[in-house]
Formats: sequence, structure tokens, C-alpha cells
Amino acid sequence: REFPRRFQFVAALPSSSHGALEAELDRALALGAVGVGITTTVGDYTLDAPELREFWRALNRHKLLVLVHPTFPPNGPAQDRGEFLAVGYLGETAMAATKLILAGVLEECSDVRLVWSHCGGSLSVVIDRIDRGYKRYESCLRPPSEYLRRCFYDTASMHGPALDCARATFGTSALVYGTDEPHVPNGTRAVLDALRSRRWSEDELEAVLSRNARDLLQRAADQQQKEK
Repeated sequence: REFPRRFQFVAALPSSSHGALEAELDRALALGAVGVGITTTVGDYTLDAPELREFWRALNRHKLLVLVHPTFPPNGPAQDRGEFLAVGYLGETAMAATKLILAGVLEECSDVRLVWSHCGGSLSVVIDRIDRGYKRYESCLRPPSEYLRRCFYDTASMHGPALDCARATFGTSALVYGTDEPHVPNGTRAVLDALRSRRWSEDELEAVLSRNARDLLQRAADQQQKEK
């Protein structure tokens, strides 16, 4: 509160039910949150479910920053030994983004500032494939890649070529620094090493490591100040 232009916070919303999600959103906004963190499923619902549409409209009204992280879905494989965490999470992120787009959520809620985890999972690899079939969905008014290029993507990837692919697909202006630490031990060092080994310009690296996130948070903070 003493340094509101230097420190902002993003609230972690519960993933157990959409009722709990909405109640915590209201509480977080009253406390001054500039954004929220959610998972790719909420209870038994995917993010495009009709039951969550009012939630998305509320996020849109406040022009909030929304961090989306994958989670183990209700229909996930039984007796998983960790392979879903390693591989399935990337597909969960891509599927959640695709569902929101094809259901028309991102068309209706265009002021939400989405940040997808792990470079967007597999989105940068399959973006052209998603574009090919979008006209079958009446709620999706333009190619999905247009919506995806309005989003942001964290750099929680230690694989240099994957970072290169995200840069080539979305541009460095859409990448924000992320590490997955402490979930991944030494994630900060590994991500920094991967980024700094890229043949990117110093200006691009500065944008990814600080400027993009700073600008994104500041826009969200300015919006919250307007609403007070």
C-alpha cells in the first residue's frame, strides 16, 4: 500500500468450484489485485464452460491480467507416474486456449490480458493447424492466431529451441520472464541460461526479462486506479 506503483499483486483463485472462484475474485479485487491466477480446469469445468462465462465477463470489465497454469484434469489418466505433468500439461494449456477462442470467449472478453504458462505449451507448434479449422465454429470470428498473438507467454522453458519457436511465432513483445521455481529446482538459473544463450538482441532480452512484465503490470495497476 505504501508503494502502489512499485508493488502490485496477482491473486491465486481456487480451482475447486466456480462459486469459490467468483467469491475469491471479488475479495481479491477489493484488496487491490491487478490480476488473478487460474488453472486450465475449474472443478469439473473447462475454461470455456457456460458456467464460467460470467466469470470471464467480470475479468473483462476490470481488464485484468490473468495467468493461466495447467493442472491435472478431472478426466486425467489413472495411475499417472508423472508423465502427464511432463507432457500432458503442455497439451492442457494449448487445449484451454483453443477452447476459449473457438467458444468466442476471447472475442467477447477482448480486454482480458492472458498470460499462458510454459511458452503456451504446444501452441506455437500447432497454431497453423488451429487456424485451418476455425471457420467451423460460429463463435470464432477470425483466425485463432489473431487471438493468440494478443496474449502473453511466460518463458518457463529450459529448452532453447522452444524459446526460439515462441519468439518466431508470437514475437519477443509477447514473452514475459517466468521460471517455474520453486516447483522446478534451479529453474531461475536454467531459464536465464537458456534465454541468454539465444541469438537475440540485447533489447529483446531486456524486454523479455523485465520491460514486458513491467508494462503489463503497470497497465493493470493503472486500470485499477481508474476504478477507485
